Amino acid sequence: MPENYKITMKNLEVIEKMQGWCTMQKAEKLYDLVHLTNSQLTIELGVFGGRSLLPMAFAHRHKDSGVVIGVDAWNKYAALEGTNEPANNDWWESIDYNAIYDGCAKAIEDNHLFNWCSIIRMKTEQFAVLCPDNSVDMIHADSNHSEEITTKEVSLFLPKLKSGGIWVADDTGWPTLQKAIGMLTEQCEVLESFDNYMIFKKK
Repeated sequence: MPENYKITMKNLEVIEKMQGWCTMQKAEKLYDLVHLTNSQLTIELGVFGGRSLLPMAFAHRHKDSGVVIGVDAWNKYAALEGTNEPANNDWWESIDYNAIYDGCAKAIEDNHLFNWCSIIRMKTEQFAVLCPDNSVDMIHADSNHSEEITTKEVSLFLPKLKSGGIWVADDTGWPTLQKAIGMLTEQCEVLESFDNYMIFKKK
């Protein structure tokens, strides 16, 4: 990719200060993928503090086309759905979801990303009803990690992805994600695999 399409250090410094677990290596990869696919509609399932949302928003702004939509319920009931480890549930029970949401919204505002980034506060399965099939260029999935939710999201959102579209699956080493990864592997080509995420291309 030409150097002028690389994410800037200033952008990375903004991302690094945000709440979440996205590494800077992954932030750069998400940014690159938006450019490489020339995505016009990018969707993130599970936003939390926006640490992985903003790299994609910066990419849309840089190429001055398309939008990334972040979908997250930002409430404990959605976070606790399905079967999760007790320690995982305890942590998600303790979160101030409104503060996390407000921090993400403020980052979008402070970085003047409104034209290229929107956040929608609802459960991903509710949003799926509003999203047409074969309309999405790229999906980053990083919401509730239970087997029940991850498999449901693959079933609901893979039809939304265009043929040749990109699906980025987070935390692929988690035992609860293995069934969803198997579903993706059956219907997509594995493009790249990293320590904690994988990139798929829909056939």
